[in-house]
Amino acid sequence: MESKIRLQKVRINDITPDPNQPRKRISEGGIKRLADSYDGKGPEQPIIVRPYDGGYMLITGERRWRAAKSLGYTEIECIVKDIPDEKVLLLTQLRENLQREDLHPLEIGKAYLRANMSERKLAKELGVSRSRVHDYTNLAKNLSGLLTNQIGEGMLGLSTTQAIEIAKLKFTGKQFELAQVIVKHKITDYHHLYNFVKRVNLAMDMYGNIPMDDMLKEDAAGPSLEAIANEVLHVEKRRYAPREKKDFCDQLCSLITELSDALNPWLITNIPGSETARIKAQLENLSLQITLFQNGLVVPTSGGKSGVEAMS
Repeated sequence: MESKIRLQKVRINDITPDPNQPRKRISEGGIKRLADSYDGKGPEQPIIVRPYDGGYMLITGERRWRAAKSLGYTEIECIVKDIPDEKVLLLTQLRENLQREDLHPLEIGKAYLRANMSERKLAKELGVSRSRVHDYTNLAKNLSGLLTNQIGEGMLGLSTTQAIEIAKLKFTGKQFELAQVIVKHKITDYHHLYNFVKRVNLAMDMYGNIPMDDMLKEDAAGPSLEAIANEVLHVEKRRYAPREKKDFCDQLCSLITELSDALNPWLITNIPGSETARIKAQLENLSLQITLFQNGLVVPTSGGKSGVEAMS
């Protein structure tokens, strides 16, 4: 019986690239630099292929394959895997590429969408947080076409974090303008980006698709935007705030105590391995909420103080 995974030499010309693989951007300059690094020894790691139409199709390692081909290699060492299921193939490609951390953010998002799985299930399959899956799929779905070539390059050179937050702006037609403001004022910290984009969204929810100049002052977070955001947040606070502040504090302290007990090291060691990814994702989300709370990033009370100040 033939093994499902085997290591063997394969003729270069018997290998075909996968037209549906997540990676769509391959730099010729990068291929040349990779080829130069082989120093006559070839790739350090074998590429991964699967049997296809009498030959083989690439699963991962297209750049290494191209580099070896450019040097005139006739054979290359391969790990051959029998993967008949397209969804399993896509997940395998994602895992391999994510380990190398060299996929473009939009390629990651589009691959997540192609998997056609719930965010929770996909996160569990890949061992990443659910929030990561959500952010990258939202990036692929909602980032303005004017910005798709601006991540890490182009006139704006947006970071992945900046692009992810900009994609959360509901008015897609305003995303390029927002990106210009963010780059101009060098807003790079995640928490500043998160709160800034959230305020712009709140302002547009309240006043519609108004020009950025009508909201922003020179510091990119001026009084106009601040006042609009605070007004909306104050309404939300009144709508959802607990009737009794003391009851809320008691409930919060009780939940913190329960969580502290649940994080007992003995209990953690007995968590089933299948559940660790889900718990990790929830803890990452909790960590973000705690950071926001510690930095006073909470909605203002009717007295004008932050929620933290009002409770003291």
